[in-house]
Amino acid sequence: MRPWLASAGAVAAGFLVTAVASTAADAVMHDAGLFPSSPRVMSDPLFALASAYRALFTVAGGYATARLAPDRPMRHVWILAGIGLVTGLAGVIAYYIIGGLNSARPGMRSRSPSRPSPASGWAPDWRSHIDLTNTHPGWIRRPKRECWQ
Repeated sequence: MRPWLASAGAVAAGFLVTAVASTAADAVMHDAGLFPSSPRVMSDPLFALASAYRALFTVAGGYATARLAPDRPMRHVWILAGIGLVTGLAGVIAYYIIGGLNSARPGMRSRSPSRPSPASGWAPDWRSHIDLTNTHPGWIRRPKRECWQ
């Protein structure tokens, strides 16, 4: 087998281990009733639980990549980490562009769909939707200093 094909296969296998294990665990948590159904928002401890097992699955995917790599295993693991970073950021951006800003959540204002976007026509103007004054119940507002205005 060609070395570049074995390298690509090792990275793809690690990605699949991470993605399949995370998706399966999410499905099990939803079926067991531990995670709420789609319209309801999860609480912070449930997000922490999901982050914890996804971190473990990410380590398992990196281990699988390193074991399957034909040479220089950490290079393959770093490539997998870069791919994971890019896909994770793409998921976050897609969430906020497609519908995340339209859902009512603490710290976010809902946007009427009839209002045109001032950005580039399809991307929402994020600055008008984020309300940083209500993100945390214990938010402390500092008074403005006269010299900074």
